[in-house]
Amino acid sequence: MTVAEGRVAKSRADAFEEAYRAVRHSELTPGLRLSFLVRNTADAELYRIITVWESQEAFEPMRSSTQIPRGIELSSETLSSLHVEESVKFL
Repeated sequence: MTVAEGRVAKSRADAFEEAYRAVRHSELTPGLRLSFLVRNTADAELYRIITVWESQEAFEPMRSSTQIPRGIELSSETLSSLHVEESVKFL
């Protein structure tokens, strides 16, 4: 699982959410099972994109690729800050 967290100004929130929906409904990266966009209920400017991978083996090509993941690319256009956490443990 990976978690990208960042802040989106309220004035850009609708555009960010719409852009995420467009990316989410496009073809998924091989090995990517699920992707969620969540917003913090106590801080409306704090968002997270959570991705769930089939396995560690499925995740590794994305991790080692020089290509910027679509969710990160999308985020860099609208987020005022971004932090990516690779909390990967496949059981």
